[in-house]
Amino acid sequence: MLYADYRAAAADLENKPRGFNKLLTIMEKDAGKGLENLDKAYYVNVFDEAGKVKTYKQLQHFIDRFIPSMTPADIALAALNHAKDKWNVVKILNDPEQKESVMKLLDHVDKNTAAKTYASIELVKFVRDTGYKRPKEITTFKGHITMFKDYFGLKRKKKKVAHFIDKEFKIDN
Repeated sequence: MLYADYRAAAADLENKPRGFNKLLTIMEKDAGKGLENLDKAYYVNVFDEAGKVKTYKQLQHFIDRFIPSMTPADIALAALNHAKDKWNVVKILNDPEQKESVMKLLDHVDKNTAAKTYASIELVKFVRDTGYKRPKEITTFKGHITMFKDYFGLKRKKKKVAHFIDKEFKIDN
């Protein structure tokens, strides 16, 4: 081997990375694309991830990943509190067995008024059948009736009222 060949080999050796840089070069070649974002932070919106959960297996994975400190008892308590707070939607409207009772109540409201239904035996039957908690205020009851009608598509459309037109300032062409 000639002396020039040794110098070429030494120059080639100087250009090669050593130590950590050599390892990084090997990893980049091995991985190809994908390591360019390694030094950047990646944020996850847990509410978006929660919205993607469709099965109980996905729910278990979500809990293990984002809230591992919750026990099954904590999760059951949180689900129960949610159902209690939104009882009208969770248990009454979304339950197909309750639809008949809701429709009877709405039929009674249509024949009478919400105020008369509030003080009627029909509301007592509805409470017995569905577990609905009778509100203390009649305005709350009227709001619930509106929500029930809206859920089943029975809510009346709003009337369109013509605006006041001042003919004195109207410009005729």
